[in-house]
Parts: sequence; structure tokens; C-alpha cells
Amino acid sequence: MILWWTLLLLTTPFQDALRFARYLDRQEDPYRAILEYRRALFLLDRPDTTLHDSVVYRIAYLYEVLEAPDRALQVLEEAWDTASAVWRFERGRALFLMGLYPEARRAWQGRDTLVGWTYLRQHRFTEAARYLGPLPTPPRKSPWLAAGLSALVPGLGKMYAGHFWDGVFSLLLNGFTGWQAYRSLRARRPLAAPLYGGLFAFFYAGNVYGSYVAARQYNRTQVDLLVARTEVRLNLWRYLP
Repeated sequence: MILWWTLLLLTTPFQDALRFARYLDRQEDPYRAILEYRRALFLLDRPDTTLHDSVVYRIAYLYEVLEAPDRALQVLEEAWDTASAVWRFERGRALFLMGLYPEARRAWQGRDTLVGWTYLRQHRFTEAARYLGPLPTPPRKSPWLAAGLSALVPGLGKMYAGHFWDGVFSLLLNGFTGWQAYRSLRARRPLAAPLYGGLFAFFYAGNVYGSYVAARQYNRTQVDLLVARTEVRLNLWRYLP
């Protein structure tokens, strides 16, 4: 009992605040933990760079958990040792989460895996492969070929781009409106002919353009899949909160 009271008297306000902040941190209460870590910094009564900066890094980390990397970047400016490898890593991570990949790359210079990751996120696969190893080439579809195929046979370009049932629907829709336009012209119907003709032209043009867009979307999806699979294969997510 006497020992407990002695230890209690020896603890400083900074240590109390830091202990409570860590408790809130473990309880996954980042908002209140940040406030307590802030209070601990205010109460720090000695110029201990390592201790001060470790608290700053934890606050920055919690802001990243809260998806506020811009706030994390601001907090990191409060660190005293801005030349350390830890500070450069933490700053690079905040920049990376903000999508500022060239800036993150400069902060992470010398850490090949992380540098390669910034190139990977920018879809610069040739540069990424220099740091991460060989990367497969994602399959591609030509948007212009997709548009040309749908100009010849409505829906064919969408099938080529991987949207089979969308292509079938386009084929049926264009076939129906085209057939109705043809029948109306043969029957000399003054209202139906321009109506169905206009619908056919609208659907036909939309089908050609839609095929072009579908091929581009296919390419973007394949690139995103390559990035995601590479991140999983190399376990790159371990560097993020």
C-alpha cells in the first residue's frame, strides 16, 4: 500500500496524461486519445526529443486511421527531429494516403519497396518493376476496335469488351428500332417513320459510344486488378494504418 502511494506521488502529470491516452488508444477511441496525447505534449516538462516525437507520430497515425492524412501531415511538422528516418517514413505515409505520390516517393527515397509502391499506384509499371520485381502486363481491349465492331454489328463491341449480355440487349434494341423504322418507311407512315428512325439513330450512336467506353472501363479495371493483386502479393498494406 505504501509502495503504491509512493509510485502515485512520483508520477508526473505528463505520465498520467500519456497513460490515459494509451488506454483510450487501446480502447479504439481515437478522437479522445488524440486529445489526451495533445494534453500529454503540453505537460511534457523536459526536452526529450525521442519521447516528444513518439507522441507526435502516434497522433499522426491516429489521424490517418480517421482518414485525415492532411491533419497527420500538419501534426508531423511539430516533430523536433525532422531529419530522422522515422519522420521521413511517417511523412511519406501521410503524403501517400493523400494521393501525393511523387512527394511520398521523395520522402521514402532509399526504401525501394515503398518507392516502387508509389510508381505502382501511378500505374507506371515499368518504373515499379525496377523496385518490386517483374509485373505481368494487364490485358487490354482497343476502344476504337470496340466502337468499330459495334458500328458494324450493334452490340458486338460491347461483347468484345466483356459485356456480353449488355451487347445482346443492344443488338436486340437496335434490331427492333431499325426494323420498325424500315417497316414505317415502307408503309409511308408520316409519324412512325421519323420517330423510329430517330430512335434507331439515337440507340445506334449510343451503342457505338458505349462500346468505346466499355473497352476503356475494361482496361481501367484490369489495371486496378493488377495493382490490387500486387499489393496483396507483396503485403504492402502492412505499411498503412
